[in-house]
Amino acid sequence: MKEIDKEQIAQWKKEHGDVYRITDEDKSKACYLKQPSRKTMSYAATFAASNPVRSNEVLLEGMWLGGDEDFKTDDRLFFGITPKLQEIAKSAEVELEKL
Repeated sequence: MKEIDKEQIAQWKKEHGDVYRITDEDKSKACYLKQPSRKTMSYAATFAASNPVRSNEVLLEGMWLGGDEDFKTDDRLFFGITPKLQEIAKSAEVELEKL
């Protein structure tokens, strides 16, 4: 895996907004993700009911910035990362006011 430095993270933040780092339990592997786009969420939703694993693969691919590819290919890491995808994809809190 190519080492991700502070300059790369700063560039990603400038381009994509928030950047998230996910590591395995012993911190020997890491990947970097961004908030998913509406297009990515829409495409992932087409698989949600019929193939939730594929839905998470689509989400991960659409959120991926860089890092250790094992998060995409190793089943143990992939299934470990999937709940975090949903955390990152949470929508913003908004308020409703009746006028």
